[in-house]
Amino acid sequence: MKKIFAILFIVIGLQGFSQALPYLNASRGNANECVVDKDTNIYLFHFNQIEKYNKHLQSIWVKRYDSLIISNLLLSKTNALFFIANKNSVGKMDTAGNIIWCKKTNLTFVNMLLNHSNQLMLSHNNGLFKIDTVGNVVYYKEFNYTNPAYLLNDSMGVYELIVSKLAGMSNMELCKFKYSETLDSIVAIKIRGLNNTCIDLYNMFTSSFFSNIYYVYYRTYSCSGPGMSFGYLEKHKNNTIIYSIPYNVVSGPPNKFNNITEDKYGNVYYSQSRRVDESAPVYSGGYHNDIYKIDSLGQTCRIKQLIDEVWTSPPAYNIPHEKGTFHYLYDNHFVFDYVGRGYGLSNLVIKDIDSTISTVCSSSSTYTFVGVSGAFLPVTNNYIFKSNNTTYSITTQTVNVSIVSNFTPDFNYCLTIGLNELRDNNLNILMYPNPATNVLNIEFSPAPDSYRDELTEQPTTIEIKNALGQVLETFNITAKTTQISLSHFTTGLYFINLKIGRKTVMQKLMIQK
Repeated sequence: MKKIFAILFIVIGLQGFSQALPYLNASRGNANECVVDKDTNIYLFHFNQIEKYNKHLQSIWVKRYDSLIISNLLLSKTNALFFIANKNSVGKMDTAGNIIWCKKTNLTFVNMLLNHSNQLMLSHNNGLFKIDTVGNVVYYKEFNYTNPAYLLNDSMGVYELIVSKLAGMSNMELCKFKYSETLDSIVAIKIRGLNNTCIDLYNMFTSSFFSNIYYVYYRTYSCSGPGMSFGYLEKHKNNTIIYSIPYNVVSGPPNKFNNITEDKYGNVYYSQSRRVDESAPVYSGGYHNDIYKIDSLGQTCRIKQLIDEVWTSPPAYNIPHEKGTFHYLYDNHFVFDYVGRGYGLSNLVIKDIDSTISTVCSSSSTYTFVGVSGAFLPVTNNYIFKSNNTTYSITTQTVNVSIVSNFTPDFNYCLTIGLNELRDNNLNILMYPNPATNVLNIEFSPAPDSYRDELTEQPTTIEIKNALGQVLETFNITAKTTQISLSHFTTGLYFINLKIGRKTVMQKLMIQK
C-alpha cells in the first residue's frame, strides 16, 4: 500500500509540475513580439500585415488581413498561430497564414496564453476570457478593477495577473492577484503602493527563458492635475523587484515605447521613438528610434543607446504611428525593423544584428539603476473581487486575406554596432573596434572571478578567415589583452574564430580602409 501511495504521489506531483509550466506555448504572446518556430522561421507583423521569413530573413510568404491591426502573436508547440487584433478580436491561423477562425467581441484584450488544458486564455480590460482552439467561448470572468490586466501565468487553473488600481483619491497601486478557476475565487492578492502618484500600466513582457521573470513598463503622473510624467521599466522575479530604471517621458505627446525583448543570457532590450524636437508639433523635425540594452546583472550603469534611426515624415493614412521594434530571434541574432510613411507603398526596412551589441555605457545616453520604494505585500481584505456582471458579446468576423506578391524587404545588414561582445556559456570577451582599420583589440571584459582567468588557463588561438572560409592568419593568445595588426588586410568582410580549449566562438569582422 505504501508503494502504491508513493507511486500515486509521484505521478500526481509530476503531473502538477508539468502543468504548471507553459509547455503548450512555444512563445509567450507578448505585445509586439515576433515569433520564431522550431525550424527557425520568423514571423514579423506590421499593422495588418504578417511576413514569414526563414532564418536568413528571406521572405516565405507575406499576407495582409483586411480590417485587422495585429498586436499579439502566440505560437503553440503544435505550430498553431493565435492572434489579437484591433484589441477586440481574437483568432487562429495556420503557419501558411490562412485564417481558421476569427471572433470579434465587445472586450479589450491585452495578452494571452495557452493554459494547462490547451485552451486559449486572454486577459481583457476587466477580467479573463477563455476560448477553445476551435473558437468556442468556454469561460468569462470579470473583476472589480478599472484598468486592463496582464496575464502572467497559469498553474493548473490558478491564473496570476498584474494590474494598476486606484487606492484613494491621490494614490494608485500595482496589484498582483491569483484567481482559481476551480474554486471560482481570488486566492491571493499582493500590492505595491506608490504614494502621491497615479499609474498607467503600459506594457508587460513575460520571459520565455527564465521562470517567474517578467518586465513591467509603467508611467506615473500626478493624480490631481496636469504635470510631468515619468516612466519606469522594472524587472520582477515573483514578488521581488530586481531593478527599476527611470525612463524619460516628456510633457505633452509622449515618446512612443515600442517593445521589450530579452535574450537567453537575461539581457533585456527596449525600443522607443522620440521626436527630434520635443517642443515642436508632432512629426516636426522627424522621429528618432532608439534601442537600449540593459545588462542582466543590473548592478551598475549598463544601458546604452544602440541605434538612432530618424524618420522625417508622418505615417501613411490609416497607420496609427510609425513603428520601430527590436527583437531577439535565436542564438546571437536580433532583428530591428521599422515602418514609416511609405508602408503599403514601399517595403519595410529590416536590419539583422548579430552579437556585437555593446554593454559598455556611453557618457551621452545612460541611466543609472535605482532602488524602488515599497514591495509587493499580501492583502487579506476584498481589495479585488469578482463582479456579478457576466455580459459579453461575440460574433464571427470575416477577414479578407490578400497575398503580397514580389515582396522584398529593404534589407540593410548591420554587421556591427560599437563594441563587440562575444559570449558563449562562461566566455565574456570584447573585440573592438568593429569596423576596424589597422588594429583589432581582443580582451576580457570585467567578469566574475570564476572565469576571469580562462584565457590564461587554457590554450587559446585566433583564426582570421575570409568570406570563403579560408584561414588567412593564426595567432596564439597568452595574455588577457591582445592587439592584432590588420594593416596588410584589404577592405571586406572577415570572420574571427576564437578557440579556447574545446570551445569555439565565431564573430564577423568588417575591415574598412
